[in-house]
Amino acid sequence: MNDTKEGTTTLNIYALTAQEAFERLGSGPEGLTTREATRRLEEKGPNALPRQHDRGILAIAFAQFTDPFILILLAAGVISLVLSAVVDAAIIFAAVLINGVIGFFQEYKVSEIIKRLKSQLRHAAVVVRDGQMRTVDSAQVVVGDVVILRQGDRIPADARVIKESDLRTNEVPLTGESMPVEKVPEPVDDDTPVSDRANMVYSGTLVEAGTGRVLITATGTHTEIGRIAALVLRERGKDITPLQRKFRKLAKVLGLVFVGLSILLFAIGIIVGLDPLMMFLTAVAVAVAAVPESLPIAVSVVLAVGARRILEKGGLVRKMSAAEALGSVEVIATDKTATLTEGRMSVVRFVLPDGTEVEREAMGQDDAEVAELFRFLLLSSDAFVENPEASERERRISGSPIDKAILMLGLNEGRNRKELEEQFPRLDGIPFSAALKYSAVLNRVRDRSVLSVLGAPEVILAASSMDEAVAERMGAKTEALASQGLRMLALATKELSEGTEKAEQDAIGDLRFRGLVVFSDPIRSDVIEAVRQSQEAGNRLVIVTGDHIKTAEYIGRQVGILQGHGRVIEGRNLPEDLALVVERYDVFARVSPEDKVRIVEAFQSNGKRIAMIGDGVNDAPALLRADIGVAVGSGTDVAKDASDLVLLNDSFRIIVEAIRQGRILFANILKVTLFLLSSAFSEILLIMGSLLAGLPLALLPGQILWVNIIVDGLPAISLAFDRQGTAVSAASARHRLDLSSPRLWAMILLFSVITDGALFALFAWLISNGSAVDYARTMAFGGIGITALLYVFSVRVLDRPVWKANPFSNPALVFAVAAGFILYGVALYVPRVAELLQTVPLNGNDWFLLLTLGLFNVAMFEFVKRLFLNGRQRLKAQYAGEYGGA
Repeated sequence: MNDTKEGTTTLNIYALTAQEAFERLGSGPEGLTTREATRRLEEKGPNALPRQHDRGILAIAFAQFTDPFILILLAAGVISLVLSAVVDAAIIFAAVLINGVIGFFQEYKVSEIIKRLKSQLRHAAVVVRDGQMRTVDSAQVVVGDVVILRQGDRIPADARVIKESDLRTNEVPLTGESMPVEKVPEPVDDDTPVSDRANMVYSGTLVEAGTGRVLITATGTHTEIGRIAALVLRERGKDITPLQRKFRKLAKVLGLVFVGLSILLFAIGIIVGLDPLMMFLTAVAVAVAAVPESLPIAVSVVLAVGARRILEKGGLVRKMSAAEALGSVEVIATDKTATLTEGRMSVVRFVLPDGTEVEREAMGQDDAEVAELFRFLLLSSDAFVENPEASERERRISGSPIDKAILMLGLNEGRNRKELEEQFPRLDGIPFSAALKYSAVLNRVRDRSVLSVLGAPEVILAASSMDEAVAERMGAKTEALASQGLRMLALATKELSEGTEKAEQDAIGDLRFRGLVVFSDPIRSDVIEAVRQSQEAGNRLVIVTGDHIKTAEYIGRQVGILQGHGRVIEGRNLPEDLALVVERYDVFARVSPEDKVRIVEAFQSNGKRIAMIGDGVNDAPALLRADIGVAVGSGTDVAKDASDLVLLNDSFRIIVEAIRQGRILFANILKVTLFLLSSAFSEILLIMGSLLAGLPLALLPGQILWVNIIVDGLPAISLAFDRQGTAVSAASARHRLDLSSPRLWAMILLFSVITDGALFALFAWLISNGSAVDYARTMAFGGIGITALLYVFSVRVLDRPVWKANPFSNPALVFAVAAGFILYGVALYVPRVAELLQTVPLNGNDWFLLLTLGLFNVAMFEFVKRLFLNGRQRLKAQYAGEYGGA
């Protein structure tokens, strides 16, 4: 807004008269002098958006390797090279490189948004200086300039309308208003919101019709679009997905835990008299092995598979880590235009003079009154098909939204306007203007000239001859339909004398009223069902739009989002502490870009994960601030650049499918994390137990690294291909088993203690009974790996017993486990490998004992599952069908 602050002009200039505006800005109808314009340009700077302090390429690249998890992995990779574990080091560095490349390209997202915004500003503008019209670059426009606007012009800066002739602008990208906005020079109330300031035009929007002379009131960063750009920069760095936050926190915790344990292991070994070099290598190897190097790779695969599945449903994931966040979404905030509605006008019904309402499906009926209304309506349209030979899907129609809606009605009903005009030739017309509030066409109908007038109902009704009862009936209908968010035009005709070939304004009187034509931005065909499915899955839906409150309320009620009376609020009525009341409302109308960000933050402060769906420039800051930003495919490039997910065909149904896949993806990441961390803690506890008991090390460094590569890698990656979620992952966020959930860590620790207790008992028993150390270590080496290769099937199904799941429903997992057993055979029976790992061959009895131990541990994991996850089974039935709880 144009409030009094540095770089702006005056307080609420839209509330002033044109003359007062000139006086406040030190300008006049003849514009500024060149000298004054130059002075203002030097003082305030060019008409440009805020510049961000971009880092160089090297700085951006370096920043990708400062994340705590990445630093841990880099250290692990270096240590692996020192220990000659080349394969392990290669995997670690590959994971670091992949994550670095992804992060590098993500760094450009905000700068691309700003570039898109800037592209809407840089163009030529016609200004009046020294009393003469001149063409200048839009960057040179200053406050106080008088600018001439014509149809098709992009408006260079925010401006006050001084004079206009049928001036209408398209403000969809800025306000979400789907209809062209009529502009007038008269002042408006001081507290009028941006979208209702009829005497203001805004930077970056388009002149759709008419001409105008406007006075520039704000430039660059102080325009409405400049404020949006500033919000985008403010939100820079905040568009971190929940998954990124979780793993950053997890990395810090793991770093402290594993470094601390490694130091503790080294100290214990020295105290009990073990070789310092061996203990150093062991401590280092434990640190390397215990840090789950496979986690970034496995998670990347999970995300890639999930993103591909979402793409199959029609959603393009622009940021892979965001795919997981879809599974934790609890609130979906959606714009109205082009998401819930089609973003175009359509004729939905006729209202005849007797009050009869004719729905679109019945407009082709054999009724003379309806047929005449239809015919004159079609003759009034100036829209045309640019490519008449093209298919219906590729057809391009030009004209105003109302004219296009009328032409589309005719095309859909098989009425060819070209043939109709050949039968009833157009003689003349009066174009629509904001002053007249109607348009008129004159056609020859047989031997008479007929004038068809289409315009605002109050104007047409006043100019028509009708009974008072009909006038009252139509007035009531108009009010009732307007309260539903519908738009109306009235159609009337008048027969003129034979030979009349000129349409005159004087003839607009004594009209024959034909009926009301009702227009609507149609609700998308799949929206109502998609909303129902989403609500049944536990998601809260709200509408956040810049559109009129009545329109938003009507749409909210129609699609099932509005849950009752009093749950609608306008942006100007939002309280300061919005978080306290945000849950009371389902529809937020007439909201500004700042309001949208506040609404998102209010839900987040209440602990809710929120997805924001939008299509316009004004949605970009909120898209960045939301946990998941979702742009529709037909939306602006700015919105797409700010989003994490793009709905390729604008279908709201895609977001429902994307959330379903996100929950499956979330479940797979949960499984991978649980599996890898359990394995990591098992290795540490086993070695600590042997040290504390004064026994030889149960595992050697090389054996730990082998287990880490073979056991952690392939099975973890194969979990990415699971197509079934869990009831645990489908639960609401505040009750869900999560990466930071105490229940998850309790499960890991309890299972690790049970597993290592059994395995340590076997190792200690073998040593105490005189078995060779190499043999005992080989049994421990085989036991910890075989346990993991078996209990991975139990990890895969957290919401039910493992014996109730089909083990072959994930072929990749079966292959990974089979490969793990084969590679264990390589470690034990291939001489060079066995020599390197210091293992000995095992016989059939040994394998039977290890398999029995593995199955025992699977049973123990099932016990742990039941202990921590029992009671969550009731969620399974609720989410099984829709969200992969099968």
